[in-house]
Amino acid sequence: MSHQEVYYTPPELVDIDARILKITGQEAHHIRTVVRHTSGDKAIVVDGCGKAFWVALSIEQQGIITGTIEKEERNLGESKTNIGVIIPPLKGHRMDTVIEKGTELGISSFYIPNVKNAVARVTASKLDRWHRIALSAMKQCCRSVCPSVQQYPNLKEALTAIKTAGVIVLYADMGKPPLSRSMFPKSLFQENSKAGVVVAVGPEGGFSDEEILLLQKQGAIPFGLGPRRLRSETAVLAALAQINALL
Repeated sequence: MSHQEVYYTPPELVDIDARILKITGQEAHHIRTVVRHTSGDKAIVVDGCGKAFWVALSIEQQGIITGTIEKEERNLGESKTNIGVIIPPLKGHRMDTVIEKGTELGISSFYIPNVKNAVARVTASKLDRWHRIALSAMKQCCRSVCPSVQQYPNLKEALTAIKTAGVIVLYADMGKPPLSRSMFPKSLFQENSKAGVVVAVGPEGGFSDEEILLLQKQGAIPFGLGPRRLRSETAVLAALAQINALL
């Protein structure tokens, strides 16, 4: 795909039957006053739920932009396998990095539990910022699904939320064997497989013994990322890059 701006509009502003969609708010402002599109310009608009639309823009005076849908595509920029991440809140802007780069690497769900050794805590304003970062990263990397970002009171609740058939959970543990295809069930590589992968990475202090035992009881498989101790955000991205290469 040649470089082309990707914009967002929610599904409720898309009328498939009429072949028309609307873009409002800050997104419309950006198109009109920053990028300075004019009527007739072409653009890609995604709905964050897996649909992408190639449209001809019409710039209206009331601050609303309409797009005439010329082509539609499902799952633009999406991986064949759903990949999730369990990651406790990190200090400073490290969590912002995980959300942004994780979205670029194809994450479909971020599960953010409070764990024993986590120093940072989740707030409503942080969740809102992470949602906005995920949305922006989705557009930047030409995806059509905006990852979910959900908070959980503890690791057990996060694991319960992902306990569905066919989902394999892996957790980073220094000194364990590296990731390999043999760790994944064969069903993961079948055409139209519904199976998925979730990677669990602990905070800077690591998962507690009780949390590791909980992961093991849930059937989670440990893996290593080499001989060096990595920061949590580095471990997440290193694991995701390897998983994408293996899948």
